[in-house]
Amino acid sequence: QGRSFMVGDEKQSIYRFRRSDPGVFDRLRAEIPERGRLPLSVNFRSQPAVLDFVNHLFSAGMGASYEALTPFATVQRSPVPAIEFLFATFDAQETTPSAERSRDTSEAGSSEAMRANAHELRMREADWIARRCASLLADSTPRIRAKDASGQSTLRRVEPGDIVILFRALSSVQEYET
Repeated sequence: QGRSFMVGDEKQSIYRFRRSDPGVFDRLRAEIPERGRLPLSVNFRSQPAVLDFVNHLFSAGMGASYEALTPFATVQRSPVPAIEFLFATFDAQETTPSAERSRDTSEAGSSEAMRANAHELRMREADWIARRCASLLADSTPRIRAKDASGQSTLRRVEPGDIVILFRALSSVQEYET
């Protein structure tokens, strides 16, 4: 009898842009007897507070098929909160086009207003992200796990190379670069 080795995780199904379907892996996995399956649930990088958030978020969305992640190191070393949300929103009057635009009921007029609002929203969000990054870089609170000269795990302050911004698409990255 042949042997097969498959690795997959629906939580990391980032290749949907290439038309991947996590259901294919799920169907193949279901054909394998339980004793032949090994979970990939121990996370060596993230701290417990981050994994608590991820588990809560994904278990709600994925239901019974979700396999919770467990941290390799169970001690939360960096300060909490470990997750932050920055929401850029418009005030009620900002979501409505100006009086001059509201007279234009054509489809082009409304899509132009939506593009202007989306651009303003991106600019505001980019500004907030830049301010938060500057705040983290100026803060001396140790947040980043590193090894000291003796090889012991310790925390250090945030440095520019520690910050990453993930984008769904690169179509509006210019606003964030600015």
